[in-house]
Amino acid sequence: MVALSAGFMFLANRKIRGMSYYRMMFGVSTFVCFMFLGAGTADMRHAKIVDTDKIVGNSFCAVVAQHPEEKPKSWKSQLQVFDSAGNKAFEILAYFQKDSLKPPPQMGDLIVLKNSIQRITNNPSSPTDFDYANYMAKQGIYYQSYIKSDSYVILDSAFETGIRYYGCKIRSHLINIYRSFDFDDKQLAVLEALTLGYKSDLDEDTKSAFQSSGAMHVLAVSGLHTGIIMLITDMLLKFLNRTRRQKIIKCAIVLSVIWLFAAVTGFSSSVNRAALMFSIMSIGNATGRNSTTYNSIALSCFILLFINPYLIFNVGFGLSYLAVLSIVSFNPLFQSIEYSVDNPILKYFLGIVLVSIAAQIGTSVLSICTFGQFPVYFLLTNIIVIPVAYVIMMLAIALLISSSVSWLGYGIFWLLKHVLSFMVGSVTWIESLPGSCIRNITMDNSTAFIIYAMILSLVVFIYYKKFVWIKITAACFFIISLLTTIKTFFA
Repeated sequence: MVALSAGFMFLANRKIRGMSYYRMMFGVSTFVCFMFLGAGTADMRHAKIVDTDKIVGNSFCAVVAQHPEEKPKSWKSQLQVFDSAGNKAFEILAYFQKDSLKPPPQMGDLIVLKNSIQRITNNPSSPTDFDYANYMAKQGIYYQSYIKSDSYVILDSAFETGIRYYGCKIRSHLINIYRSFDFDDKQLAVLEALTLGYKSDLDEDTKSAFQSSGAMHVLAVSGLHTGIIMLITDMLLKFLNRTRRQKIIKCAIVLSVIWLFAAVTGFSSSVNRAALMFSIMSIGNATGRNSTTYNSIALSCFILLFINPYLIFNVGFGLSYLAVLSIVSFNPLFQSIEYSVDNPILKYFLGIVLVSIAAQIGTSVLSICTFGQFPVYFLLTNIIVIPVAYVIMMLAIALLISSSVSWLGYGIFWLLKHVLSFMVGSVTWIESLPGSCIRNITMDNSTAFIIYAMILSLVVFIYYKKFVWIKITAACFFIISLLTTIKTFFA
């Protein structure tokens, strides 16, 4: 089917480009081609992860695929299990028993274990309960195992290396540099999460404070952090802007730094999206072939979903793309507001407010559907934490570079410690404000779909200025109001 669709694409595009019929056929063929390509990729991936019967209950080999995350009584990780032919068959969720005499295996280690594997199951008592088994299934993981310290043996340390392995090693080294300074526990946890994407040290109080105040996106390494890294690298390489050759060299260095940062932070969905988009834009600028932002977004999304179709079910993936799409879509409207302000300081903070509003418009519906809460003071939070996050990133880089120079490292540490204290204190204060977070919000899929249709029609109106889109927006709002009234009446 893919080959047939590709053939229609080629003929429709080559034969008669001027005729609308063939233009339509080219579009339809392209859609069908990619649809079957995606379905085939997803089916192949699904077929590999469900065939587990032949190893259950027997000794088997596996490689540690994720850096162990410390839990109260265990170390959580993921294992890639080998079948009898020596091929990677599927992944399981693994919990290694804590043992003071035996540290857990590290990422890349090859282990042999005799352990039972259980299917991840749970029975939600109501449709609104979190279905953990379904959540893990959408990540391609169906099985789990609790592994006692005496039931496995490490056959080969660093058996499997690669960019993820070395990224993990670099991150561990940088975390050890942070820990050599006298940060308190909360400051250190926030610093590790904000700069390196390492969240294992975050306690529940800190997570709750950042979630309730609307600052959790700062701890989820994303386009903001990748953009800062790219901006710093671009500033340092400004002298490579004279010739085309220099621009290509600069582009290669920038891309290397961006993807090294992505590897160090664990290749999260939001970082991958940002790294791919920035890579596409950098290559376009270096070669003189600038692409539109929408094309860069679409291409990065296609590449990530082609590699792993199950990312479509990942909440972080959805929030990341919805945020950037919303920011780009509302940019023409907000630019006119921003240009009307002359004061540079006021203009900077107004830009933060407008970008925050745009991102919230795009992500709030999915966020409510997933987490059931809404941070009321998100604007106040972003006005404080976004500039502070820039400062923390700059100081953290300076600290890592100067850590070997005691007096300079201590001076940067002292400043960074107080900036972190200010951020944590500000977020905690905002969380303590009355009504800082509306909780236990429920929204069904039909309402969410209509709200996104309303937002989309509003965006189309901003671009094309046709009154019909305002009518569609108003109709969507009326339908939402009617559905809400009916549900309230029959509740």
